[in-house]
Amino acid sequence: GCLSRGLQGQSQDSSSGHVGRACYRPAAMRHVGVGWIPLSFGVMLSGSCLLTFVWAMLRGDVTPYVPFVSEAGADPPQSGFFSLCLFISVTLGLMSVLVRFQTVQALNAAYSKRLDALNGASALTAVVSCLGMASVAAFPLGTVPTAHAVSANVLFFGMFAYQVMQTVITFWMFPSFNGRRIFFVRLTITTLSGLAVLIMAILSPIGKQQWYSQNYTHPLKQKQPSDEGFPLLVASATFEWLLGLCLVLFFFTFVREFHKVTLEVKADVLVEHMDDEPIFRKSPFMSETTYLRAHET
Repeated sequence: GCLSRGLQGQSQDSSSGHVGRACYRPAAMRHVGVGWIPLSFGVMLSGSCLLTFVWAMLRGDVTPYVPFVSEAGADPPQSGFFSLCLFISVTLGLMSVLVRFQTVQALNAAYSKRLDALNGASALTAVVSCLGMASVAAFPLGTVPTAHAVSANVLFFGMFAYQVMQTVITFWMFPSFNGRRIFFVRLTITTLSGLAVLIMAILSPIGKQQWYSQNYTHPLKQKQPSDEGFPLLVASATFEWLLGLCLVLFFFTFVREFHKVTLEVKADVLVEHMDDEPIFRKSPFMSETTYLRAHET
């Protein structure tokens, strides 16, 4: 058995100057209940946006008339804080997407091909959207406005598409894997997100066009009630904040489900000594590849 192989390996390895282990056991880290992941994502994202807005307003970088989120995080030093928080949010968001993807995959167990396909497509869409969020952090509005605008659109439209696909997945999983209530909750949030995206996409360019046509001496982020296009800009920024709130609330719907999920990270070491090389072989009975440890050859 394992002990005899270990003793044999020890005697063989003693001549080469290192001692083999008596038994091979993979090292694993297990977290039972990971609802804290989407919860941390929502708290980090919403908290960073609010703190950045308050910080920018106290410094006089923006007016209190509902600036766009990116306007509040455009100037240093709050821009550095905002970018750092966004990078952390991206990490937590990707973790949430991965856990959700694997949860749906495990529940479905390849029973429905269309469910697996939509689950994979939604995960890929969310990854692209998270890359958009990372780009928003990397290219602040005050430094690279064009790249920032493109990244923000990838983030907003990507996350809305993710919400739509996850809502459809939730509908398909009823009644076998989830209840009806969670579907209606996600449908409501997704509908609000769609309205926010649509209204923001319509009002924002019109309001900015009206504002820039007047050649004001102060920047857009310091807009005043007397400015041309002010109502449209405030309405557009309000719906942008609403869109961010809907994103946070949608991820909060994963918290209860994730409390029933175990996340395990396992290091499967293929050798007993780091100077050895793993030897792979094809199993004649199963379509899988196994390995032999160096001292078993």
